[in-house]
Amino acid sequence: MQQRNSCNAQGIDVSRYQGKIDWKAVKEDGLSFAFIKASQGKSREVIPGQNIHR
Repeated sequence: MQQRNSCNAQGIDVSRYQGKIDWKAVKEDGLSFAFIKASQGKSREVIPGQNIHR
């Protein structure tokens, strides 16, 4: 596994448990990507447009 380094891409892992995401603040913190859990089994967790930044 690659060691953590400030030069590596930094991101977050989110799901419905984080509630509404302030994507502007995420970007300002220097994070460049997010893994977004959108489903589990037969139900969807993300309400379209609620936490998706286009």
